[in-house]
Amino acid sequence: MGVPWGNPVRYSKLARIFKASRKLIMKDLYRLLILCLFTGQFTNAQQAPLMLIKGTLTHTNSYCGGAAPSDEMLREIYAEKPLPNKIIYFRPGIENNIQDSILYKAKSDDFGCFELYLPVGTYCIIDERQKDDTYVKELFNYYKNGDMYFTPIDKNCLDQWLKNPLYVLEVNDKNNAQIKINFHNPCSWDRIPCTSYTGPYPP
Repeated sequence: MGVPWGNPVRYSKLARIFKASRKLIMKDLYRLLILCLFTGQFTNAQQAPLMLIKGTLTHTNSYCGGAAPSDEMLREIYAEKPLPNKIIYFRPGIENNIQDSILYKAKSDDFGCFELYLPVGTYCIIDERQKDDTYVKELFNYYKNGDMYFTPIDKNCLDQWLKNPLYVLEVNDKNNAQIKINFHNPCSWDRIPCTSYTGPYPP
């Protein structure tokens, strides 16, 4: 019975080529398998568990003069109400360092509620005014010498105001308490931090 392809020499060469190719393929597959296993282990080691964090944002108002309100009206003014469509930002640590990257952000829904997944760790929560020093610089440039209604602004106080977060969040790998942050809307003469109002007040 004849050898396939009719030529023993040709068959022998093809067999050797096939055998060598199979060895190379198996070696490459083995290397690929080792690489995949190593990459998977490295990824799992680096990937921190994510914890569900829920919170509520509210806002309150101040009574700023005018006709004397009733007790019911005052209660309505001072009552906490949901704050919709408000964005808050998360930086690492307990102090707002504007050199650090903003890691996460969340936006409240129509009911003032938000939720997101965070790795275990410590975060400071800030709003848009504390993302960088733009707002602080604007205040300082405008009020550094004061005006007819406000005293000169305190630069050291402004720097500290920028560092102080709205909330310090500790995320653990168990049950995490729901966050609640209230944003108070002061009267116009109390809205500028680190300065004092010296003008007249409404009746």
